[in-house]
Amino acid sequence: MKGTVFALGIALLIAVFALGAILAPVFAQSEDVTEQERINELQAIIVQLLQLIIELQQKLLAVRFVQPPVPAAPTISNCGQAEVAWDRVSGASGYVLYRNGFEVYSGKNLEFLDTGLAPGATYAYTVRAKNAGGLGSVSPVKTTTIPLQCPPASPFVWAQEGICGGNVQVTWSASPGALFYEVFRGSTRVGGGSVFSFVDRGLGAGKAYTYKVRAGNAGGWGSFSQEVSAKASAVCPPAAPAVPEVGSPFLEDIAQEGIITLAIQGSPSGATAQSGAGGVNILSFRASVIDSSIVIERLDVEFTDRPWLFLSAVEIRDGSQAVATVEVGESSFTAVEDDRYRLSFPGLAVQVGEGKTKTLSVRVVAKENLLLAEPRALTVSIPAGSVRGRDQIGVVHSVPATQEASVFSKTFFVKRGD
Repeated sequence: MKGTVFALGIALLIAVFALGAILAPVFAQSEDVTEQERINELQAIIVQLLQLIIELQQKLLAVRFVQPPVPAAPTISNCGQAEVAWDRVSGASGYVLYRNGFEVYSGKNLEFLDTGLAPGATYAYTVRAKNAGGLGSVSPVKTTTIPLQCPPASPFVWAQEGICGGNVQVTWSASPGALFYEVFRGSTRVGGGSVFSFVDRGLGAGKAYTYKVRAGNAGGWGSFSQEVSAKASAVCPPAAPAVPEVGSPFLEDIAQEGIITLAIQGSPSGATAQSGAGGVNILSFRASVIDSSIVIERLDVEFTDRPWLFLSAVEIRDGSQAVATVEVGESSFTAVEDDRYRLSFPGLAVQVGEGKTKTLSVRVVAKENLLLAEPRALTVSIPAGSVRGRDQIGVVHSVPATQEASVFSKTFFVKRGD
């Protein structure tokens, strides 16, 4: 602006000098021009120069007093959020929520996400319950100050089929300012954290699912991303079979009767099943076979002292694998003499190869919330002839023998969880 003022001042000076230059020839005109003509001509020139000077002065003043541009007022994004929740009121059919005395919500929910708030501002909330009789009294005031940080923008999300077994891989982009994320399958939250991917497992193989993600920080939750869809992965192929057994095509000609023997294991002994904990093995025995492979098809177990009062499940295990499980109740047992109760496991298919040995175990799970002041002792046993198997030529074997059955017994305990 200073440069403009200086230039206009120079122009004014040039105009003054131009006036002198114009007037000089006028006064130097010959005497043939009358005095009146020279005066008239001089007046016309002066008027023109004065008009020029006035215009230059006006431009000079305009430059001197021009105002600098005023910047626009900064805009404030009302991006704040407040989660408001209240207790249920007996007899109420709905609730009305007020922010600073103005109604912001009316309905049956017990919570409300108030949005569009100014960061850094403080708001006061009150709630009134209502029913057919009208509005109840106002709750105490609860104030909150909105964080200065805005919730993050929604991320970009994509989903694809995961590894086999009914899985979907969900991945999303990082949202600036986000500290954590939530993943929803439909309207159900299925995952969250600070990472940028999630594997949704246990889904129906080949079935389509929709997903959306939102980002959050101290300012609250941002809006949800667009929903994306993906199909869950297919069922996994089966594992490789064990080494196949190759026999003679004339097996029927050489098949013979097998022999099976049982031997009780020393461990476990005196095991304790605790309510609220997992299962525990209470009795184990070894089944050994010679001369022919034998398939164990049935196993009976006996308990003392009304076991359904203390146990929720009993299972038979082949090594570490459960081969049969019963969720027990009183009807699961058959009462036998001497206050004993028998539980049967028909339909087994535990194969013991020729010359091989397998370890079978009885495992129990204690009932939840047992009301026992002290641990309760029960007895489990394998009765005579209760382990039944069939060999290659169809002969059914029942063990243990009567004279051996007394050793297939263990005492175990059940107790209340700590």
